[in-house]
Amino acid sequence: MRPARYHSGSIALHWIHAGLILTLIFIGLSIDDLARGPERSATIGLHKSLGLSALLVLVLRLSWRRWHPPPHDDRLSVTQQSLARSGHRALYLLLLLT
Repeated sequence: MRPARYHSGSIALHWIHAGLILTLIFIGLSIDDLARGPERSATIGLHKSLGLSALLVLVLRLSWRRWHPPPHDDRLSVTQQSLARSGHRALYLLLLLT
């Protein structure tokens, strides 16, 4: 049976991942403004570390979702449910590719 709402673990993993992605975007956009040197190298190292952390959280999210399915929404038609599933899969794929 599917739950009535998202599990608190799913919500926590979502927001942790969102925070990591936003931080990665901010750092990635600011690297070009840094002069070559130790500060730039440290920032690139941080960016790589956070990127690997984001990949780990993505794997955790996918594993978590396997055992904790999303809630069922009776307001959606079968077609809308199928499109929502496809949209989520596409977003996970984009997160993996970036």
